[in-house]
Amino acid sequence: MFVLDTSVRTVWGVDPNAPLLEPEPEPEPELKPEYEHVPIAAPRARVPGRRAPCFPHRDVLVASEVFRDLVAYALYMGADTDPPPKRRYGTCTVEAGKLTDARGTLIAEIHCGLTVHVRGVIDDLGFEVGASGKDIAAERAGDVICFGYESSAECYIRRDESDEPPASYRIAVAVTTDDGALTGKSARSTLEANNISAFTARMYCH
Repeated sequence: MFVLDTSVRTVWGVDPNAPLLEPEPEPEPELKPEYEHVPIAAPRARVPGRRAPCFPHRDVLVASEVFRDLVAYALYMGADTDPPPKRRYGTCTVEAGKLTDARGTLIAEIHCGLTVHVRGVIDDLGFEVGASGKDIAAERAGDVICFGYESSAECYIRRDESDEPPASYRIAVAVTTDDGALTGKSARSTLEANNISAFTARMYCH
């Protein structure tokens, strides 16, 4: 008598008693970082001593850290969103892009960077308000250009035409030229002859 074999092994070519094997996982793609992270040492103040605004237990504050903490309060030109509500930052207050102390003194303005108006906040090289323009010019090699703003001037130091300077420095001296700008040796000598009344640490714009 003919017997039709309808077993799983015969019909499907699979041994039902064979152990189940997990499929081999596909290899993970090799991920390459977009940039190499290089730790940067925190800058140190050129002048020792405790004078940090807003945080009396700190010697000084670092402009890039303050900007990172308060970037949500930055005011950008043409922005159509309401700024966050007023809040405390240590013993200071931040509101509408401005950081002020308990007496109402303007500490800094938050925008595409941080413009600092008082001592106790340093830039990436450790300079602060009151620093010598001569010392700054010696540390930052490059072409100096100063733009006049009524009774003050803002001086930038660029390594080349495409360079975005990490900081600009305000000096309390008027710059009077036909186009409102000093360049070359005149700009460098003007910066070197004055102390800094404010500085702007450049960050980024949205």
